[in-house]
Amino acid sequence: MLLGRPSPASRPVGDLLREWRQRRRLSQLDLAGDAEVSTRHLSCVETGRALPSREMVLRLAERLDVPLRERNALLVAAGYAPMYGERPLNDPALAAARKAIDLVLAGHEPYPAHVILRYEIEKPLIEGEIEAEDIPALWDEKMSALLGVATRGNFKDGPLQDVHWPEALFGYFPCYTLGALYAAQWFAAIRRGTPDLDARIAAGDLRPVFDWLRENIWSQASRWTTDELAVRASGEPLNAAHFRAHLEARYSV
Repeated sequence: MLLGRPSPASRPVGDLLREWRQRRRLSQLDLAGDAEVSTRHLSCVETGRALPSREMVLRLAERLDVPLRERNALLVAAGYAPMYGERPLNDPALAAARKAIDLVLAGHEPYPAHVILRYEIEKPLIEGEIEAEDIPALWDEKMSALLGVATRGNFKDGPLQDVHWPEALFGYFPCYTLGALYAAQWFAAIRRGTPDLDARIAAGDLRPVFDWLRENIWSQASRWTTDELAVRASGEPLNAAHFRAHLEARYSV
């Protein structure tokens, strides 16, 4: 159903398509070839000299791997009805999906303890204070102390449960926890600037998160050192207090 051209207040579909093409690091020639359209026609669409058909919008969106919500935005910008339905995250029909997500997230919560365990074994191993044959017993000892899980004689769930050590990739694991620390700090900064953030996320609106990340992290990351980026984005260097606050808010009774 044709709804008419987009209102002056909305961004033209050509601008949106060009932005997605540039985000995917494709030239007009590349995208035109993938979508089986002429480069001239694609150029006319992007500059607003031609209005794409509904089928053309969907074909370009498919080649650009545009998320479904943004495909709806492209259709509306071109004057067509949105194609994809949307439910809020708290919709009863999504209960099974929410449960699956919660289980995945819960499974990752002990990961900082796993990183500590790996680091406390890696460091003396690299410094020559222990030998490789000492690792299984140390692993069992530290797993029992940190997580209450016994792994003696169980290499599958012990030191060989991850590909990094068998591939001699040492010193890698702290990166994961650093990522969690930065994520908590970014989220705290987003929340300060968006008082209704939790309600918007609960309704499935993640735009405040992505807009903030795009403006403060993704478009800036290569311009500054990590410490400079943290200060510019959140007002302070890396601060583990934000991650601790996240854990306490999630698990405190």
